[in-house]
Amino acid sequence: MSIGTARAADLPDTASASRLLRGADMAMYRVKTREKPSGYTATRQDAYTPTLHGRRPGRPGTHLPVG
Repeated sequence: MSIGTARAADLPDTASASRLLRGADMAMYRVKTREKPSGYTATRQDAYTPTLHGRRPGRPGTHLPVG
């Protein structure tokens, strides 16, 4: 099981749940790739990471056209 962590209190200007979910996804990815240590919590930068077709860059399927 993999879990990403994002706290709304840490990201006060991110009003939407989608921003929190994006931050948690990025936090999980950064730990899985060993870019950040275990226990890393999403930052504002993680919550505002650009997406490709609604998915984090590098995820399978992001190279495919939207159809």
